[in-house]
Amino acid sequence: MLGAQVGFDSFFFGRIDYQDREKRKKEKTLEVVWRGSKSFGSSAQIFAGAFPENYEPPSGFYFEVNAESPVVQDNMKLFDYDVQERVNDFVAAAVAQFSAET
Repeated sequence: MLGAQVGFDSFFFGRIDYQDREKRKKEKTLEVVWRGSKSFGSSAQIFAGAFPENYEPPSGFYFEVNAESPVVQDNMKLFDYDVQERVNDFVAAAVAQFSAET
C-alpha cells in the first residue's frame, strides 16, 4: 500500500460504501490515523480520510460543464459583484464540514 513508507503524509478515499460513509459520519470517524502495520509501528502511521460527499465540492461550488452553481463574479464594475458573499458561503461550507467531522 502506498503510504508513509513512500513519503505520503495522508490519503483520502474518494469513494467508499454508502453504509460505511454514513456510519463514519455518525461516529465522526471520516478522518483517522491509520496504523497499517504492527511490525513498522508508528513509522507506518498515515492520516487517512473519506470525503463526506464522495469527491463533490460543497453545494453551490460545482463549476463543471452544465453545472448550475452560480459563477463567482469578481469584476467590481459589474452590478452582481459577489466575491465576499461567495467567500463567506465557502467558509460556511468548510466550517459545516469540519463541525460534522469533529
